[in-house]
Amino acid sequence: IRIMCIMPAQDAHAPIVIHVAHCPINTDEHYIALSYCWGVDDTQEQIVMAGQKMTVRRNLAEAIRVIRNPRVVVPVWIDALSINQKDSIERARQVPRMGEIYDCAIAVFSYIGSPTEES
Repeated sequence: IRIMCIMPAQDAHAPIVIHVAHCPINTDEHYIALSYCWGVDDTQEQIVMAGQKMTVRRNLAEAIRVIRNPRVVVPVWIDALSINQKDSIERARQVPRMGEIYDCAIAVFSYIGSPTEES
């Protein structure tokens, strides 16, 4: 599986930088699995992943900022990034494994979005 290593940042608004690590699903490496609502807002935000600029939905960027640590790398499995969404063969292979991926995580972080006046 691909684990997203979220690089630390002191400033909560600093750009998101992610390194990618590959490891077996039953790894001894600890990681968090991120569960979040993809949502209907198509607003995009730029991040840097594996040295390349790319865009993600704003709610995913918000979720990453919430779990990012100011001092240490945070290893996270994120479906939208850990599975190559442009590769239908990879998606077909990885989606059935998502339950096991979540089971093997040390924690599952569920992000439901930024607070609103209605919440």
